[in-house]
Amino acid sequence: MDHSEDLEKILGELEGLVKKAGYDEFYGYQMDPKGEFYDSKIASKLIYKLLKAYNFNLEETRRHFVDILKWRGEFDPLSAAFLEKHDPKFDKIGVMTLNPDGQSGDKVITWNLYGTIDNSEDVFGRLDEFMRWRVGIMEQAINQLDFDDTTNDYMAQVHDYKGASLFSMTGDAKKASTSIIKMFGDYYPEVLSRKYFVNVPALMAFLFNAFKAFVAEATRKKLVMLRHGVELSDYIDGVGVPKSYGGKSGKGLDELRFIFDKDRVRLPAYVSYLLETKVTNEVD
Repeated sequence: MDHSEDLEKILGELEGLVKKAGYDEFYGYQMDPKGEFYDSKIASKLIYKLLKAYNFNLEETRRHFVDILKWRGEFDPLSAAFLEKHDPKFDKIGVMTLNPDGQSGDKVITWNLYGTIDNSEDVFGRLDEFMRWRVGIMEQAINQLDFDDTTNDYMAQVHDYKGASLFSMTGDAKKASTSIIKMFGDYYPEVLSRKYFVNVPALMAFLFNAFKAFVAEATRKKLVMLRHGVELSDYIDGVGVPKSYGGKSGKGLDELRFIFDKDRVRLPAYVSYLLETKVTNEVD
């Protein structure tokens, strides 16, 4: 079905929607048609993603778009990704890798390693600290997407449960997990190609399969559960897949870790402008 009329309708309302939100940056790009950094082609791609996420329901798309812009203005995810320094304790539980020779949707991968947590209170005890770190990784991953390239406008996500126990999750961990899932669901629609759950214990696999029966078909197709990590290479191939997951790179996950370097990574012009403005205002 052709949804070009729906797309044009929302694009024609951008100025008013941005004004209502009081903020005009979405996934690093300016959405105000009168703005200096506005790119109509990118805006069309991003709005189409939103329409798709909300089943081309115009009212839902408008509402969520405004909510997302408001949240981005308040939470400031760009600072979390590109300005703030996060505690190194988080490095062992979250990693991003680049997989340039991967298939569509697998060129950027984020890894969540639940079995590496020794002190749950230390990691999840300060929820805001955890959330800003995790959102920072998501924003850095989005920065590596190319919304002009249909083979690289989605990312993959891997949740590794090796060493984790279904019954060992503390109250802090459950709260952090629930909070980040809700945040990503509310404010990062239509960026994941698939979610892979690997090294899943038998009981968790049973509960996972039961849970899948209650989610929408479009979401269900994005969820893949694997009992063993090496099985991941049956779904994702390329230099960004570590050897412990069946990858052919011969490298470990930490060796493949993408580390953001502002001198080597090119940010969208509007992101650079917003960050420079923020730093200048803080200095003044």
